[in-house]
Amino acid sequence: MGGKLGRKRLILISAEDPAGDPVAGATHVLAFEPKINPDDTFERREPGVGSAGNFAGAVGQRSGKCSFSAELRSDGIDALDPGLELLFTACGLDLTTKVYSPESAVDSQVTLTIDVYEDGLMKRIYGAAGELKIVGENGKRVMCEFEFSGIWAAPEDAELPPMSVSPTLPMRMASAQLAIDGYTPKAGKVTVALGNTVGGREDVNAASGFAQFYVGDRDVSITLDPEAEPVTGDGAHDAYGVWLDGTEAAFSMVLADADVTVTIEAPKLQYRQVAEGDRGKLMTHELTGQANVDNGDDELTITTAAIPA
Repeated sequence: MGGKLGRKRLILISAEDPAGDPVAGATHVLAFEPKINPDDTFERREPGVGSAGNFAGAVGQRSGKCSFSAELRSDGIDALDPGLELLFTACGLDLTTKVYSPESAVDSQVTLTIDVYEDGLMKRIYGAAGELKIVGENGKRVMCEFEFSGIWAAPEDAELPPMSVSPTLPMRMASAQLAIDGYTPKAGKVTVALGNTVGGREDVNAASGFAQFYVGDRDVSITLDPEAEPVTGDGAHDAYGVWLDGTEAAFSMVLADADVTVTIEAPKLQYRQVAEGDRGKLMTHELTGQANVDNGDDELTITTAAIPA
């Protein structure tokens, strides 16, 4: 294969078994602006005596990152798009009967092999785990932003594989049901972030220096920018008072397409930052809340369900 490489890009992902080997069958992801590169782990070797130059350097741990965004889409029945389902579980989420919840046990976490085809070249990271943000802005598509860390593999020449994408349209941030206890904020943008800290399971037996990557700590947060309300009276919401009191409140947001609902819930959301902003000529409260645990890995759930006929 000769000639220059283009910028037509396609992502295929494969779930891995506990040993880190891809399970048969790859799933296509409709990804936007994918970027995949090795980490800068070059080790400089300075002589230190008799010369101000360098000896031949060495490449250290062989890891890389892949970032991209994907639309929040369903399978048109009762679940997420199959590609999203795999990506969510590789961001430290356990999937049980259509409910995603955080998974702290490292040995139970899912890792992925991610192949990015760039019109003649295939780049890969494997043993990969990631961070997820779900971002919705008024009237626009709801997007899932991913950043995965994994073991870097040597790129290969490869043709673009056949593309297969579900015709299901993405969910929009419209007709949503958003509530914090009895408060229904008039927000223009909502972001739900897992806040994952992704690390490598170091292994001197492996050529890369890693066995796999995993999700260690997480800091689940929810940010939104509702119109500022009075402290008392009709429609009141004392955001500063809730923050000062350390109140924990139930958060819920329901999104939907024609067939499926996605419900995001945090039973104990606590404001940790309240700031003032503006949207046009309206004053807003820029709220950042952290989702607190009650009994283990229960600070956040994402549930999918079919809309009754």
